[in-house]
Amino acid sequence: MEDPVIKSALEIAMEKIARMPKLTPEETTEQQEREYKPRGEAIASKYMGSMLKVADLDTELNKYHGAERELVKKAILLSLMPSISMEDNEKSQRAIAGMKMLAPKVDLEEISTEVSAIFAEFHQEKERKYSIHEAVEQEKLRQLGIAGSA
Repeated sequence: MEDPVIKSALEIAMEKIARMPKLTPEETTEQQEREYKPRGEAIASKYMGSMLKVADLDTELNKYHGAERELVKKAILLSLMPSISMEDNEKSQRAIAGMKMLAPKVDLEEISTEVSAIFAEFHQEKERKYSIHEAVEQEKLRQLGIAGSA
């Protein structure tokens, strides 16, 4: 025999739930994105930290199905994009390789080539500016009477 107080409390709770407004499709999508975004970010972080290989991205993604899979995939792609930078070509190429695996229909080869070319040009210019700056500073030191590796 059930306790009537507990039963009535349960009934009250169920009535309150029944009166709650239903989520709109947009709200449902937002809620799902909030739930699955951290999962995709974690996968991308593991991949960029070299704990996962390119093929492992697909394995991780296969743990999800339907809309969940697409949300996780989107979160991974969005997390990989900021990894493309002029400071670290290897990291950029790793991010692009992951993006290629996740979105094979998108032609990222041209982007990869451009990133490499821009990276090389950026570092050549950086070295050139450094050499100019170094020469100016050495001239200043020479004028002060400081010579050699002092």
